[in-house]
Amino acid sequence: MPLHAIWVPGSVTIPPTSYSLNYVNVGGANIHYSEIIGVRGTTARYRLRGEHSAAFHIPIPTPVILNDVRLRLVRIFVLMNLEKQAVAGPPNRVARMERIQVYDGPNTTPIFDARPVNHLGTSYIEGDLSRSIIYETPRTPTTPVNSWPQQNTWPIPNRPEIFFGLSIAVVIKAYNADCDVTFVTAGADFVS
Repeated sequence: MPLHAIWVPGSVTIPPTSYSLNYVNVGGANIHYSEIIGVRGTTARYRLRGEHSAAFHIPIPTPVILNDVRLRLVRIFVLMNLEKQAVAGPPNRVARMERIQVYDGPNTTPIFDARPVNHLGTSYIEGDLSRSIIYETPRTPTTPVNSWPQQNTWPIPNRPEIFFGLSIAVVIKAYNADCDVTFVTAGADFVS
């Protein structure tokens, strides 16, 4: 089974269309959803409003059939930097990933849906996960299916066939104060 990989730059990330992103005041008017800190090269950085959760969507161009064989999804990758900053006195600024989902085209039921529960017992992922691919820790028979360490790579159970095209949804929450979230790149591995 040949392996196929597709990657996209973080700059293709679609921000949420809600008031969870901060806004910029221009000439006395608040322009919502405009708090993109900037696109630098292939990355995009957003400021998430404190104590709010938001879903960011990352479309992945998907070859659904290759050499007359429908492709199956093996794993996904999201390399990002979730701000984690201790400031003088409370509150600390922390952005945490709380959920990841994968959708196939117009289907409203995700083909992968997981909330983090890592080997330390914490229910989130945080910090700089943008420098390299971090695979999951080895699993044992007693490891919960959705047990995550600090990782940016997720295996997809049962390797579902892909019919339309992938979109990855990443739910992130800013705790205590406004936090920056930087998307560097995302991708997926497929087998035929």
